[in-house]
Formats: sequence, structure tokens, C-alpha cells
Amino acid sequence: MTWRCSAATIAIFLMGVVVVRSLTGAAGQTRNVAVQRDANSFVRDCPTAADIAAIKRDLRLSFESDPTRGTQVCSAAAGSADLTLMQARAYRSLVAMRDLSFDAPLPWTKDSVYRWLVKAIGGIRFRANIETSFCCDPPNTINVRDTVLGRLPTAAATENFGQLEGFMGLVVHEARHRDGGPHTCGNRDTSIKQLGSWAVQYHFHLWIANHTAPDFMPTVMRDDIRRQAVRLCQEQFCEDRCRDSVEETEYRVMSVAATHVIRELGSVRMVAVSDRTVAFPCESAAETGLVVGDCNGMRTARQSPEQALTAIRKSMPAVGEDMTASFLIGASKSFSMESRLDLPVPQTVWGPGSDRGLPQGALPPDLAIYPSRVGYNQGHDAALVYLGVRDLSGKSKSFGEYIFLTKTNIQWTVKGRARVWEALPATQR
Repeated sequence: MTWRCSAATIAIFLMGVVVVRSLTGAAGQTRNVAVQRDANSFVRDCPTAADIAAIKRDLRLSFESDPTRGTQVCSAAAGSADLTLMQARAYRSLVAMRDLSFDAPLPWTKDSVYRWLVKAIGGIRFRANIETSFCCDPPNTINVRDTVLGRLPTAAATENFGQLEGFMGLVVHEARHRDGGPHTCGNRDTSIKQLGSWAVQYHFHLWIANHTAPDFMPTVMRDDIRRQAVRLCQEQFCEDRCRDSVEETEYRVMSVAATHVIRELGSVRMVAVSDRTVAFPCESAAETGLVVGDCNGMRTARQSPEQALTAIRKSMPAVGEDMTASFLIGASKSFSMESRLDLPVPQTVWGPGSDRGLPQGALPPDLAIYPSRVGYNQGHDAALVYLGVRDLSGKSKSFGEYIFLTKTNIQWTVKGRARVWEALPATQR
């Protein structure tokens, strides 16, 4: 069973201002992204002769090995150049990097990603006689193993932007070695905040997924790229890796936040707690059963997770960037809730995946609570959690809030709340 709250019944609260309107029209959510082409057009179209000349002025490309030699997918006669499949992929990728437009600045440079790239390196060599790609030989030239772009497609394979985006991420990674230094923890980096090669690649994938125009690429491709970023976060850092399960300490924060809401509402006899955490991808609404407007209440479909958290920081200034960065990692996808919350009323754990309706019995739940994972500050003595609260009694409002808590000794206390949506009870609609 999925609960849907229509946009017409929602009030949005942003930065202390109440705005009653559709979620998709909430104030402060306009995305200023100038994109002339959709992602897959970079794959469908051959680079023009002018595009190729411009890339050559900026970077020296050396195809010392080409497994696709003998193929020709673009031609000078058609206004491009005579290019093999691998050469076409390389130029298409660089043209795409040049034309990318984001709605937020990149974390490691004030330049566009392409302008930063051509400042960092002077060329790219494609080689067969190396085990892995690396930087640099000669000093300002990255070396890429030819199989990265040189695999011939199988009969079932289709060229798509995701393939080019993977190569772009590799180029960004290796170029960062040129102006950012070597790895700091073996072949990994110590932390994301160092903004080394793994962090820059992680942010690049995240910016493609979260900071391009909504119609730039299909949702399934956007989610694949976002998953690439999460995998890097989980595997390539020695310290602030992505957490791959809900930690026991998070249940305590969720419990304190939910208890605060339950006691404030009063007359709550029993609650249903979601068996999965809510998360930023709108598709996760199907996993939890909470659909709010065009997404799941944590953000709107046209609002990036970073934009949503920026609004929360403005609403609650005590919420720092370290906390929202931690929150962003945990909210990258929905996770299973393996433990019960410590609540002052009885609870049942439920979700759409259980293939059964909400329990009724002698004491049906008055509320359904949908928690997110918890984001912490660096000292782990302040936290941010989101709660979606669905009224099941027909008497109270349903709503969603970001809740800020601090810890003194071992006790967590609610210090701030930012309500981002609410819906009137069924009896008042």
C-alpha cells in the first residue's frame, strides 16, 4: 500500500517562510542550468570539424594504440573527421565535458570542468603497454589504457552517454593528480574533504547526476551515475566512506526525534514505523510507500538534494556543511531498518515490501513514521534527520520535517525543526 499526498494539499516551509503551493513550484527552487543538448545526443552525433579543431587546440590527443582501428564511425565528408570508434568516443567525451553546465559550482574549482581540465593537463595518450591509467608521462599528459574506450560493442550493446561519462570521470581523476598530488592512503584517499583524485571523481559523478537539467538524461542513467558516486564513496576513502547500513547510533537519534513529534502531537496510542529509510532519489518512494507531490517529501523532483539541504542550512544556521555532507551520503539510497526505535508508545514495523496492509487489530496505528538516515557533524555531537509523518487517524496533519539535534554527555535533544511540507487531515480536505 502506497500513500500519496497530492501537490494541491501541500504547504512548503522554506527558510522560515510559509508558501502554500505545489511542491514543484516552491520558492527558491529555480534551477539555472543552460543545456543545449540532451546527454545521448553527444553519442548520436559525430563531433563537428570545428569541435575537433577546438579540442586539438586545447589538448594533444595521441592514439598510440587503437583496438577499433579499421572502423570508421564519423567522416570528414559529413562535416566531422574520419574517426575510428575509439577516436570518436574520445572527442565526443571531451566535447560533452566542454558543453556541460551545472547549477552549482564544482567543489574543487571555480572554473567549468573543461576549463579546469585544460589548465591542469596538456594532453592524453591512449596506450596498450600500460596496466592501468595514470598521470603523468610526460609531466602534463595523462596516460589512458586503450581498452577504456577501445572495446568493440557486442551485438546487444548500445552506445550511450554513460560510457562516455565513465571515461570523463577517469580523466578528471587522473588530471587531479596533476594539480592535486598523489593518493594519501595507499591507492585510496584519506577523506573526501581533502579533494584529492578520488574525491574529485566522486563529486564529478555526483554533479552529473544531481546538478544537470532535469531533462538532460533519462532517470535510469542518472541513477546509474549516482550509484557510481556512492560506490566510490564506499570503497575509495579510508575515513569518511559511505555507510552501507544503518548504524546503531542512528537509531537513537531517530528515536529521540520521533519521540519529540509523538509527544507534541499527543493522543498517539500506536505508530507504524517504515521498514526502510527514506532517501533523496524520488524512486525510493516506492520502497517506503511515502509519495509526496512529485517525490517523497525530502525534496521536489526538480530540486537537487544539495539545494534542499542548502535551504535547511538557511532555515537552521546551526546545521553545518559537514553535517549536510554526512546526511547526503546516508540519504543517497533507501536502507533496511534492522532495529526497532525506542518510542514511548507501541510500534509495528511495516513497508510496501511486506506484501500486507498496515496492521489494524484492536489497536490500529495512529501515525506512520518514515525516518531518513542520520547526518552528523565531525564531532558526532550534533545530528540531522528527516522524518515523514503520515496521519492514519484522519484527525491530524501529515508533514515532513528536518530535525536538528545536539548531544550532551549521552543525551540527544531536539534543538531545531524545519518543516518542508504538510497536508491537512482527510476530514478537512
